Amino acid sequence: MAAYSETLVRDTAPNFNVIEEFSGLSVKQKMTLWEHNNAHSPAAFGSAVKLIWPQAEKCDVIKLQRFMVLLQNSMRVAS
Repeated sequence: MAAYSETLVRDTAPNFNVIEEFSGLSVKQKMTLWEHNNAHSPAAFGSAVKLIWPQAEKCDVIKLQRFMVLLQNSMRVAS
């Protein structure tokens, strides 16, 4: 029974890639995350990420936050 449960959990929880998931969001959702990342506390940003992706872990929040900073810095360089 335990082996079946482990297989079921493994099959229903594939690898989660927060960057790929972010790219699939609507503009409104991306802007909400952008505002939370820039104007609010890190805890608020983490909560917003968890609302969109309940399966996201702390490392996913940090990864997305760093990715968004990288995007912001690359936009400044391009302009």
